[in-house]
Amino acid sequence: MGSNRRRRRRRRGGNRGRQEGEQAQEQSQRPDQSDAEPARPRRGASSSRRRDRGAAPARSSRLQGVRATVDSFGGFLTIGSVAIAVGAVIVLIILNRPGGDGSVGDEEFVPPAIEAPVDGRLLGSPDAPVRILALEDFSCAHCGTFTRDTKPLLEEEYINRGLVSLEYRHMAILGPDSEQAAAASACAADQNLFWPYHDILYARQGTAGWASIGNLKDFAREMNDALGSGGLDLDAFDDCVDTGTKELLVRAETDEASRLVVGAGGRPSTPTFVINGALAFQGAQPIEVFRERIDALLPDDSAGEDDSAGADESAAPDPGPPVDGRLLGDPDAPVQLVAFEDFSCSHCGTFSLQTKPLIEAEYITDGRVAIEFRHFAILGADSERAAAASECAADQNLFWPYHDVLFARQGGSGWASDDHLKDFARSVHGLDLDAFDACVDSGEKLQMVRDSTDAAGQMIVGAGGQPSTPTFFINGELAVEGARPIEVFRERIEAALAAGGG
Repeated sequence: MGSNRRRRRRRRGGNRGRQEGEQAQEQSQRPDQSDAEPARPRRGASSSRRRDRGAAPARSSRLQGVRATVDSFGGFLTIGSVAIAVGAVIVLIILNRPGGDGSVGDEEFVPPAIEAPVDGRLLGSPDAPVRILALEDFSCAHCGTFTRDTKPLLEEEYINRGLVSLEYRHMAILGPDSEQAAAASACAADQNLFWPYHDILYARQGTAGWASIGNLKDFAREMNDALGSGGLDLDAFDDCVDTGTKELLVRAETDEASRLVVGAGGRPSTPTFVINGALAFQGAQPIEVFRERIDALLPDDSAGEDDSAGADESAAPDPGPPVDGRLLGDPDAPVQLVAFEDFSCSHCGTFSLQTKPLIEAEYITDGRVAIEFRHFAILGADSERAAAASECAADQNLFWPYHDVLFARQGGSGWASDDHLKDFARSVHGLDLDAFDACVDSGEKLQMVRDSTDAAGQMIVGAGGQPSTPTFFINGELAVEGARPIEVFRERIEAALAAGGG
């Protein structure tokens, strides 16, 4: 009798355990209701959230991955499975940190073999018929892409054969990290080891605190270990870095590079490539673009002086599209693109530094598209001050060079103070600095910026859009919201050209 009761209790307990397990398993299979509701935006962040309505923040994605990992163990959590879950969470966090997938910053540095002659920052024969100047910034991600993906192919196909030389010029426009890294590379150049140090800087680019003095010295030691022999005199290198003797050189070269680019009709952005004295292209371009330009300049038989002189003449700098204040391009172009932007908006920076140069090259320079910038300064006082300063530059018909400097320097601590806005103007060749400074100090452009912002908001909402930046109208109609790849703009522009017969 007692035995039967015990067996019944055990059966009831087993049934109850199975039911709880089934309930837990069923619960684990239900969608996470907390993830179904979008996160409430923080104050002041509405613009950026609207810009990327389809993109969840990185932290949210990481948390979703953690929840998915934990939920997959629902109904089976024992002490052992808890340990497994914790381990899985740790792995997810490691894989989601920058560089944690073994990409830039984590891989072992292997210095590329250099077969061409080297003289400081010149790689290749000084008598090569095609000479490329690369104006770069060690903090620039696209410069890193060029260095890792394209430069090795240029070396293999052209530089090692004496057909092309590549000279690196500092254009350190992205802040203190850029200047410190550039100065350290100049210390390496003193020992004719610029290029190996250049390569390790780009290999380590972007890791936390990557351009601290301690890290810059550590990179030199890592480079020496990888080279095995013939490395840097580390004591001399450390002294050079500690004294900061190269910082003035870097700043002077940056100013000179900006003047060179603006004088050739370009914008002060990185990377920029000048080939045989003419501005060739801006941004990280695929190897096919370099091949096409280089092959067009190479002489048929030899690198004679007459041939190379002819190449220089044929590659004379293009004066660029016409500029009238904030309008870039032919005012009678069949496609009129209006860009509503905010100088504090990171997506506006992405468009301006990456996509706009492609639109210029493909459509604006041949007169088919004109782009007009309109202020939509909705992200606070920094936005308004930067916009007002750009209007002071526009008074001297130098809005676009100053526009590009603002987006290149965007986001640094206190970046839009009056002092910084004046400093940025020093890299814009041709500005009357006294007149510019007086205009900034007076604050006379602030009301115009506010009026433009109000009008922009009304126009966008009236067209059925969201008041966010960047927003683009094409021929009077709302066309694109947010920073979109060049393919989206090509599609809209080609459709407008077809509709207008352009």
